[in-house]
Amino acid sequence: MKLLYTLIFSGILLCFAKDACADAGIYNSYVILDINATGNQYRYGTKNDDVTNAAFQGSNFGSVNSIFLKGGQLKSFKSSADVTAANMAYRVYKVGSTPGAFITLGFDFGQDYGSGNQRWEKNNYNINLASGLPSATYTLEVYFFINSTVGDRYDSNGGANYTATFTVTSATLPVTLSSFNAKANNHMASLDWATASESGNAYFDVERSLDAQAFTRVGRVEGRGTTAARQIYTFTDESPSRGTNYYRLRQVDANGQFALSQVRAVLIRSNGELTILGNPATEQFAVTGLEAGSTVDLLDLNGQLRRRQATTDSRLQIDVRDLPSGTYLLRVAEPTGTQTKRVMVMR
Repeated sequence: MKLLYTLIFSGILLCFAKDACADAGIYNSYVILDINATGNQYRYGTKNDDVTNAAFQGSNFGSVNSIFLKGGQLKSFKSSADVTAANMAYRVYKVGSTPGAFITLGFDFGQDYGSGNQRWEKNNYNINLASGLPSATYTLEVYFFINSTVGDRYDSNGGANYTATFTVTSATLPVTLSSFNAKANNHMASLDWATASESGNAYFDVERSLDAQAFTRVGRVEGRGTTAARQIYTFTDESPSRGTNYYRLRQVDANGQFALSQVRAVLIRSNGELTILGNPATEQFAVTGLEAGSTVDLLDLNGQLRRRQATTDSRLQIDVRDLPSGTYLLRVAEPTGTQTKRVMVMR
């Protein structure tokens, strides 16, 4: 009996000494959508105990006149840890095209269920995903994550993220906007967009936000009136804020009516573009362009943390000689935001 008590006490000491009992995670997640003004739908990612709502993963929402991303909800758990924030990241892209950057939406704290379980939700973002899109089929891709005192925890469908599709049969802007891109360029933000045709197009206001909610105008580009020919536009924001800047177009026609484009995110970093050297890697690879105070994580596609390194330099070497071949996610958390890139390990 004395030996049993000794073993139990030793296990408790080990748990406290190494913080081995501390953990946090996500046990329910939902994308909140309003499709064709039919009311909010809670589409689950990880359902766990959900028996009433439909799945998001693999859904085809068919032809839409409007598809509003209202926000999302997740339920988290914690043990000897604290969950400090909950988020959902999304992007929309034409099926078969190269996806753009993710846009992150934060959730508000909603309810404490006790025993460490909590609900986080925000359902009033009102982002019309179909706005400004030409006729085509599109993918809506999302994943969820929480920030906690034991690190970030992800709900990402095993690293593949959750995806659903919808089809736009007609453009919703007064002009047919065929593309809209935004990227960082020498600490500035370069935007370009194109129209397939225009009818009474007066101008485009370029709007910027730091939270993807409150936008202000940073410039105006005159429209081409009425034309059936393809038109190309460019705009440079010479003074974006350090960190993530969100951009959208407010297209205004000659009668004063307007419509909003989708939102594009641009990460402005003090050290230029984040670059991976030696990818695919056999023994090691390097990450350059890091900012001071960055944390670099390497995760497998199951979300398991395989490496974590903090850096005060702009360059970091990561040894992968003990890792099996496969695809890994390199997550770089910087003062300006978080980026995720894929790394291949090959033998």
